[in-house]
Amino acid sequence: MRKTDGLQVTTEGNAAGSGIRESGGSEKEREPFAEQPDSREGYVGVDGCPGGWVAVRLESGGGWQGAVYSSLAALWEACRGCSLLLIDMPIGLPSGTERRSCDGEARRLLRPWRASSIFAAPVRGVLDVGSYAEANARHKELGGRGLSRQSWALVPKIRELDALLQQEPAACGTIFEAHPELVFAGLAGSPMRGGKKTAEGYAERMAVLQQRLPEAVQVVEELMARYPRRCWPATTSSTRSPWPPPRRRPAAGPDCSRCRRRTCAMRRGCRWRSCTMRLTGSSSHSRRGTRNRSEA
Repeated sequence: MRKTDGLQVTTEGNAAGSGIRESGGSEKEREPFAEQPDSREGYVGVDGCPGGWVAVRLESGGGWQGAVYSSLAALWEACRGCSLLLIDMPIGLPSGTERRSCDGEARRLLRPWRASSIFAAPVRGVLDVGSYAEANARHKELGGRGLSRQSWALVPKIRELDALLQQEPAACGTIFEAHPELVFAGLAGSPMRGGKKTAEGYAERMAVLQQRLPEAVQVVEELMARYPRRCWPATTSSTRSPWPPPRRRPAAGPDCSRCRRRTCAMRRGCRWRSCTMRLTGSSSHSRRGTRNRSEA
């Protein structure tokens, strides 16, 4: 997270499409960044999305622009002269069993509510792999652990960013890795409590952004109206989440007699990795767990 003339840049959304809409509620359409006289100034936040890469640029004077680019190379050409470009994607990949120290520090800063939003970056050796099964096997061989599906889904984006940084030396001094939850934690003074896909979490984040950027709601509404997704409403508000409701978790089972935590009814065992207790139908473990729950 970096401050730039009192502005903080962050990205938290997804989009698909292309184009620009002028800030301030104007319906005037504008050309992409690179064709604007002032496009090579300001601070840009970037995130991957189904349509490619979504970018929002904040100007030191308070204006903003947003667009979606099909490739990171096109985005870089449009924003090459920007003062700072923050991207929510790993930069600097491990080559072996070592872990990135920045990931561990980020988890520490986001405890206790948002530490799980930081996941380990994949090793560089999986960037040229074409299937998850092969990538998982290679990751175990090189990194000493398996590769999560979440990390594998980001490999194409990570590969594209890694290639750009190697081909464009100037990008290394402008593009920096950033994480939205760390930015929100820095702005608010503590990690966000609610998940970003819940109405409460969305309102919490928008309230934080509005303290620094009063038109934050307008920015989100205009970009989502221009780049709609089928699961998003046409408009949103500071108290209404633009994301679909989260999936319901399976009904809870009895409390585990060993760790005292609630078990999952869909699994015959305690769901906590640190607990080795296993449920066996109507065993004493299940009966004892039920009794513990009723007594609580």
